[in-house]
Amino acid sequence: MLKHSSNTSDEALWVAWRYLIHGQASLSSVGRLSLLGLVISVVVLIVVLSVVNGFERELIYRVVALLPNVKVEFRYGVDEEDLRATESLHGVTAVAPVVEGNVLLMSSGIMRTALAVGIEGERFTRVTDILKHLQAESLARLERQKFSVVLGAGLARALGVSVGDFVQIVTPHSGVSAAGYVPRQKSMRVTALLHSGSLLDEQMVLMSQTTAKSFFREQRSRQMYVRLADIFATTQARRALYEKFAARVRVSSWSQSYGNLYQAIAVQRMTLFVLLLFLVAVAAFNLVSGLVMVVEQRRQDVAILRTMGITSGSILKIFVLLGAMLSCAGIVIGLVSGVALSLLLPQMFVWADGLTDHALMSQYFIERLPVEIRLGDVISVGSLAFLLSLLATIFPAWRATRLAPSRELAHE
Repeated sequence: MLKHSSNTSDEALWVAWRYLIHGQASLSSVGRLSLLGLVISVVVLIVVLSVVNGFERELIYRVVALLPNVKVEFRYGVDEEDLRATESLHGVTAVAPVVEGNVLLMSSGIMRTALAVGIEGERFTRVTDILKHLQAESLARLERQKFSVVLGAGLARALGVSVGDFVQIVTPHSGVSAAGYVPRQKSMRVTALLHSGSLLDEQMVLMSQTTAKSFFREQRSRQMYVRLADIFATTQARRALYEKFAARVRVSSWSQSYGNLYQAIAVQRMTLFVLLLFLVAVAAFNLVSGLVMVVEQRRQDVAILRTMGITSGSILKIFVLLGAMLSCAGIVIGLVSGVALSLLLPQMFVWADGLTDHALMSQYFIERLPVEIRLGDVISVGSLAFLLSLLATIFPAWRATRLAPSRELAHE
């Protein structure tokens, strides 16, 4: 019996637990379908958020981390004083001079366009995370071997070349010969391949700065790569650079090249979260029908409890606790299943990719399905699903308090 004492909540919990495991509350078809709907909706929300998080992570760490956060192009070239002045700016963590130029690569009659970047290995590794995808020895070899290059893996595959082969590189900058102005070209050895798993593999050529200056006929670097402590502080950095160097420079940032894609991912993530949260809400409120069935099954029990002096508040508490238990069961199963499916999804995608014999990710900037499970998302989904489910239990629990004991026990 429930009594008006300090242990009323414990007794309400005990009665709710008895209803859950010994009655038909969790076994009725309506209740099971409601629970299944909640599980599926939580699984879908966890999986979708994990995939979108994966795309966001890959964009930042595979693309943005290999590109300069900010690129500064000087009209008359970069000197050491410019480098020191830039490095002293607030939010700047590293700078590196580079020589850039668009080139045409040729091999066995195949031609591809690319961006050639002449680098100083030690400084370049401070402004990008290229060493995550390329061995330090490969950059050191560029310094030792003049007219050698590192090709993006996709670019090398398209040209049909590998490490040790030669590739013809042509720049549109004209050179003077007996026949007049002709594009400059040079045969260079491929010393390593860049495997970043992004579109940069299709368009990047690295060479030493010495080689780049000789090939492009530049006396000194005209571009400078800048790394920021906060990659999203590009607007402030651009403003500071313009104030520092006035009209001498032209400044661009990763957000101008890939910012729209990042914003699209962020907006899509929020949109999907809100839309799928409605799916969770529908599933949670489907528990109403399941709990209404439980109340119908327990009409006489409720009437007996009321005749024993149990208050309406205690009856309300019993059925709210019962709904909370059912919700917790569905949410926990959904969260565990969602996390497990998210972990298996990349391998399942590889299997599906091989089965269909199509590059399913060819239209994106990466080659595989990215997944990142964030604890914050799991907690948010679980908390919101529980809150919605708890709200859904109020109506059937309130309905149980409206039962009249005299009417229910009239024929007993």
